[in-house]
Amino acid sequence: MFTLLYWYWESIAEGNLRIDLFIIYPVLFAIYSKSLWRKYGFYSLLISTLIMILNIVFFAYSYELFDKYPG
Repeated sequence: MFTLLYWYWESIAEGNLRIDLFIIYPVLFAIYSKSLWRKYGFYSLLISTLIMILNIVFFAYSYELFDKYPG
């Protein structure tokens, strides 16, 4: 659910990488890890990392998908 909220926000935002890197990504990683920890233990860190890579790829392609311009 949090991933979909992030993707929606990214589709309407201007694409500020600093906000993503320093605020959103650490919060998302913590949410993913904490929510998966009970079921997967240390594997939750690997799963969270893979989800974050997916978010970074989405961020990179969001400029093209939503006609955004960096700057």
